[in-house]
Amino acid sequence: MRRLVVFAGAVAAAACGPSFPTAHDIDLMRATRESLVTVRAREHDAAWRARIFPAAGLHGPFGRPTLPDTADPNDALAYYVLGRQTMDSAAGLADRAFYWATRLDPAMADAYIARWTLRRSEVWREWPDSTIHVVNWRDIAVRAANDSLVLAAVRHNPFVDQQLNLPKFVLTGDRDPSFAGMRAFERRDFKESVVLLRAALRQHPERMLLHLTRAMAWVRLAENDSAIADLTALTNRIEKLQKDSTIVPYISKEMMFYGIGMLQADAHRPVAARAAYQRALVENLGFYMAHARLAATWLAEHDTASALGELESAVLIRADDPFVDHYYGFLLLLAGRYAEAATQLRAAIAADSDYAAPHVALAHLLDVQGDTAGARAEYERFLAHATRTAPERTRVLSRLRR
Repeated sequence: MRRLVVFAGAVAAAACGPSFPTAHDIDLMRATRESLVTVRAREHDAAWRARIFPAAGLHGPFGRPTLPDTADPNDALAYYVLGRQTMDSAAGLADRAFYWATRLDPAMADAYIARWTLRRSEVWREWPDSTIHVVNWRDIAVRAANDSLVLAAVRHNPFVDQQLNLPKFVLTGDRDPSFAGMRAFERRDFKESVVLLRAALRQHPERMLLHLTRAMAWVRLAENDSAIADLTALTNRIEKLQKDSTIVPYISKEMMFYGIGMLQADAHRPVAARAAYQRALVENLGFYMAHARLAATWLAEHDTASALGELESAVLIRADDPFVDHYYGFLLLLAGRYAEAATQLRAAIAADSDYAAPHVALAHLLDVQGDTAGARAEYERFLAHATRTAPERTRVLSRLRR
């Protein structure tokens, strides 16, 4: 009887005790917390909120952050440095600084990846109505917007400097050389990383993706031929597995071949670079930056017609990349195809009016055509957006004086 009383008391205590919160309870608690943060944030002005909280929208437009007095307000690197310095203390300011770095230099991969890192770690956002909310990473639109920053970064530099974001079991793992090699990479001890990853690949050749990590380490050690060897070994391994098995899932090798192409181009081997870019395009014919890089290999051998063909393909696939639009327009200008060049250069300016390079190219085109007023306007726009040390400044100022 006493046991039954004790059991009944335990059941009653459990019934009356704390229960796990429901989904509704969790949503209510989150909404309450967000309301409190919003109230506190509204105690400050709009400038303070913009400094502390990144905006909900990714693309702006955003006002330019204030740089130190000695900094060049048209230098993308100055905004990138500001963003790195304020990531931990003023996430909103850092986010806008990285945004402006990519506006002034649309090919600045480091700024894209830094902004991606920031927006992953800082989940609070300011909405247009000045309310503060936590982003929902399950939201497809949120994830797609954030991932677009990564894609922009690796399109311009597949070896962009970023952390591996290692899972906890790797960070706290045993003495396995695979884990140790990745941890060494994470702490930027690249010499140790390649040694440990070499041992790991000897012990576990099936861990083929370690070739990718080691290639990234080789690039940071300026051992580009070793990086090419690792990426080639990886692509060969994947191709063999896919050839020998009907159950191995398809793995796209476009970025691996693209990386090989960039390393070969840096080594001034245009034929080898071209072969790698062409293999990347076999994997994905819609990879527009591979078309643009392939154009450069043709230019290296003075084949302007082939280069223009590749750039035409690139802009047909992606018409709003200011870097590629300018590249194509500039080459059309050199080829004397002025009407087409003007169209592409104006497209580059429409995509990013703060990017200085298309302004000077369009100014030169208008100058050649005798449109003095149009040329003067574009020369002045170039001077307004170019860095203080831009090599074209002297020529542009001289032309304006004349």
